Amino acid sequence: MEMTTTQHQFASRGMKPLSVIAEGRAHGDRIRYLAGCRCEQCRAANAAYAKSRKQAQSAGDWNGIVSAERARQHLKDLSSKGVGRRSVSAACDVAEPIIGEILNGRKLRIRARTERTILAVTQAAASDRSLVPAAAAWAMINELLDVGYTKRQLALALGLKNGALQLSKTRVTVRSDYEVRRLHERLLPALKAPTEQKAQPLSSDQVLQQANETTRYWNGIVSAEPVLQHLQHLSNKGVHLRVISQACDVAEQILRKILSGRQKHVRAETERMILSLTESALSTHILVPANRARALVNRLLKAGYSKAQLAQALGQKSASLQLNQPCITARLDTEIGQLYERLRPVSSARALQQLKQLSQEGYTRTQVRQRAQDLARSLGVHDDDLSISGPKIANEKAEFIGKLHAQMTD
Repeated sequence: MEMTTTQHQFASRGMKPLSVIAEGRAHGDRIRYLAGCRCEQCRAANAAYAKSRKQAQSAGDWNGIVSAERARQHLKDLSSKGVGRRSVSAACDVAEPIIGEILNGRKLRIRARTERTILAVTQAAASDRSLVPAAAAWAMINELLDVGYTKRQLALALGLKNGALQLSKTRVTVRSDYEVRRLHERLLPALKAPTEQKAQPLSSDQVLQQANETTRYWNGIVSAEPVLQHLQHLSNKGVHLRVISQACDVAEQILRKILSGRQKHVRAETERMILSLTESALSTHILVPANRARALVNRLLKAGYSKAQLAQALGQKSASLQLNQPCITARLDTEIGQLYERLRPVSSARALQQLKQLSQEGYTRTQVRQRAQDLARSLGVHDDDLSISGPKIANEKAEFIGKLHAQMTD
């Protein structure tokens, strides 16, 4: 079989053919789309990817493939200043082996976002744990204490959860010095009143609010425990680490280290990206047992619907409904549940009685049909057929006739 342009690109980079990579992956994975699958789920995954790329480009966060040369030169420059690959990896959350491959020239191309995170690393950013004299930090703390703040307020604002301001009197880390300076710059102007009258210090809640504004974009080292718990939650819901890695642009190797407990700390930006992932956002990739969906489809088939009709209602080109696997995506499971709720057979007696009542009140068939068409347009419904030929009708039709009856008899 002739390879597509995308498949040629993968082969030229020494990767396996896409058909091989896509084997075993569930529908709804963009790799399957690239391998040639055009089912509804795979097309949706590709559309979502294209949409996210467009949004990222509009926001200046393009993440295409770029040359690794700039990143390599920057890494060499950092190395000459005593910043090794391990420090760089910790500073930008790019796996250490990837940093090594960029440095030694084995990796010639990288993602634009990876390049930006590496170029953002400076000698100071990679040395958060270095020690500096504590005199300046304590001078600023004492100034805040003099105007009325308590040590507990300042400790909480600095992110010290135990509420104790445990900073050495002689030396503090570069990061602690930086945080104290930012907090001082934020809190002290709030106390400078336009008159000579002394202003009151802020409340504890206001201090924390100011501190949160200060540290919103901070990218220091934080505990990996919240990330570990969130990863465990997503894994229990059936989300594969590979999917999480693609969604948040954090190396799968890093995620495995966090899950295994080997990595105890992460960058604040990494924490924010991972904690922002939700089940609904990843529903295209979450796998659930297909038993429920299969049972609902069988009920609809027994009610007289064909597989082709159901597939068309679900927006699928194939009439197989993709239910031959033990698991399906959570999105498909939800869509089949919603379809069953629309089409499930219910008694037609009430709908017949409602149509008969409209006739008894003097409405002609033409008038009823015209009002049905108007109602269908207002509801965005394509089927305004009012014919009933048996003891059972679709729940969707029964509800539509009920709304029509209520509108015309109101």
